[in-house]
Amino acid sequence: MLFLDNTASFSNFCQGEYLSVETWSRIGIQCLYSIKLLHDIGFVHRDIKPANFVMGHESDVEQARCVHILDFGLAR
Repeated sequence: MLFLDNTASFSNFCQGEYLSVETWSRIGIQCLYSIKLLHDIGFVHRDIKPANFVMGHESDVEQARCVHILDFGLAR
């Protein structure tokens, strides 16, 4: 299980820095692929919003700029 601190939330990330169109495209595609993967294995998240996406911490080279989905409390 990954430890993702609260400061890496997608909402906070969006407010803090300027990103290129290419970077936003890559982030958006990662969000869509992660939702598609959930649907492919039979899960429906039912609470998709920016606050439920987090970015990997920049200090972790392997996880930096990776999108993760949180809060599966309403998932089916």
